[in-house]
Amino acid sequence: IEMTTVHLSGNIDHQTSTAARTHLLAKLSSHDGLHIDLSNVTWIDSAGLAILVEVYLAARKFGQKVYLINVRRDVRKKIQLAHLEGVFAIQDANKDRTIH
Repeated sequence: IEMTTVHLSGNIDHQTSTAARTHLLAKLSSHDGLHIDLSNVTWIDSAGLAILVEVYLAARKFGQKVYLINVRRDVRKKIQLAHLEGVFAIQDANKDRTIH
């Protein structure tokens, strides 16, 4: 299985979500799955969360996996507030374990 890591940074919101979507979907189509590194994401809104869900659904459709890694506390809180923590596999890269 060939997973690729994609690093996102800054704000993932209504202004940047289209570019993030295009980038993530392009990477997904050429690999078996993605590790989406959110360590440098400082803000995410509902548009950003929607992009992550869309990428997850696209991956699932093709039998691929998507892991969110290095998720900052404030971003993780947004994921939890949207009740999406059960959707995403959130992997703690430093401890090599998956947190749901």
